Amino acid sequence: MGISIPIGFGIVAMALALLIASLVVIDLEVWNDISRIEPNLRFQLKKNVWSTAIRVDSVSFISGTEVEIRVTNTGSLGIPVSQFNHVDLVIVYFVNGEYWTALYCNYNPLGGSATWHIESVITSGSIGESLNPISANNGVWDPGETLVIRARLVKPADQAKEPCALLSTPWGVYGYKCGG
Repeated sequence: MGISIPIGFGIVAMALALLIASLVVIDLEVWNDISRIEPNLRFQLKKNVWSTAIRVDSVSFISGTEVEIRVTNTGSLGIPVSQFNHVDLVIVYFVNGEYWTALYCNYNPLGGSATWHIESVITSGSIGESLNPISANNGVWDPGETLVIRARLVKPADQAKEPCALLSTPWGVYGYKCGG
């Protein structure tokens, strides 16, 4: 009996050492994969950030619960509709003549409360587009195109004070404007 206890501890210690060694090998393999992919991801992110630019041209009320925002893609990179769920829209407006509120709106091509959708696209001053037309689930917001965005508010706005809008691309490039 006296020898079986040290042998038992030895077996448990050996099993733990093998488990730790296998975890280290797995971690090194994952790290190796990440280190190979990471420079490509950094390059893509830099390319997208340096090639993307937007300008909020106007922000105005359509009604007490709806805002129209016109935003132009002034960069050299198109933004696919598939990325619109990563586009952030924040609207700041006055409520009941008492306080300002900031509303975050999600992209939803069907509309709804606290959402935004594309009403139309303006190309070279005319409504419509011929290059990569935008629909509910596909297309591209091409350079030079202006999106006419409609956003639905949660609380009715005091329309005597102009609303503000901030729109941010999936890569953190943004445009901001109050009113007109």
